[in-house]
Amino acid sequence: MAEPVQVLVAEKSPSLAGLLVGLLEQANYTVAVATTELEAMELVRDRTPEVVISSVSRFDGEGLCKLLRKQDRSLPLALVYPPTRTDDIEARGRMFGADLVLVGPIQKASLLSAVRLLIRLRRMGLRSGEPAPLEAEEPSSSSPLDVGTFKRMLHLEVNKSRRYHFPAAFLLLHLDPEPLRARNLSREEQGKVVGAALAAMTKSLRDIDLCVHAGNGRFTVFLPHTPFEGARVVAARLHARLRDLRDPPLAVSVGLAAYDGEGPVSFGSLMRDATASLESARGQGGDRVGQGEAQGRRRDRVFIA
Repeated sequence: MAEPVQVLVAEKSPSLAGLLVGLLEQANYTVAVATTELEAMELVRDRTPEVVISSVSRFDGEGLCKLLRKQDRSLPLALVYPPTRTDDIEARGRMFGADLVLVGPIQKASLLSAVRLLIRLRRMGLRSGEPAPLEAEEPSSSSPLDVGTFKRMLHLEVNKSRRYHFPAAFLLLHLDPEPLRARNLSREEQGKVVGAALAAMTKSLRDIDLCVHAGNGRFTVFLPHTPFEGARVVAARLHARLRDLRDPPLAVSVGLAAYDGEGPVSFGSLMRDATASLESARGQGGDRVGQGEAQGRRRDRVFIA
């Protein structure tokens, strides 16, 4: 069997394929290229990539994505759409089974962050719902998902909020480090705790919710169509689920912020308020849900800043 690769790029255009391969190889990924659908299917079978990236311009990436999803539901798939598309590409990508959608022109930071996220989810077995060990992390050198990629993942729901004034909420969760260190867990055991926490949270959320591990036992959750009171219910549920993962219970602090659909709001302001709520919870001794508050009073517009 041929040597496995980490990333398979499915693309007919030599220029776009060359760009993707160059960026990925600069980051020390092993990359293979397929120029036809049949070749892509054979490479997936023979070289077992951890991520497949395909375009939808000169390559039928959507058709390939659909075929691969039937063959392996755990294989992380990303679709690259041209900047000229004006429809809801996130919704379209999900319809064909894509885990993540990128929009050209491709930026290095967004591409690499997307690949890191998809590989992490693959290794944790999250698509199958099975909690798997996470690689041990260095407490001082974790690589949080960059804000640009996180904004891209939120693009669809934010557009809906802007258009229809839907409510939305952010939760920030932190496995309190002091009680975790007191357990004298090895780095591998701590990694397993983090992996199990992310798997438990994913099972406890809706399909439309987004949950991202940001490193060092920190998680960010985006809840579309969820006003403040609903966010408090979800925060309490996640707090309880995470505490019950271990015996004795884990210590988990939660911060929250919400937009109830009235008045202006920004990504930055929601994150600031959620962070302040988290710090308030930790300042009161941790292992609790912060108070938080709803943003907005008068219905104007919703934007990401």
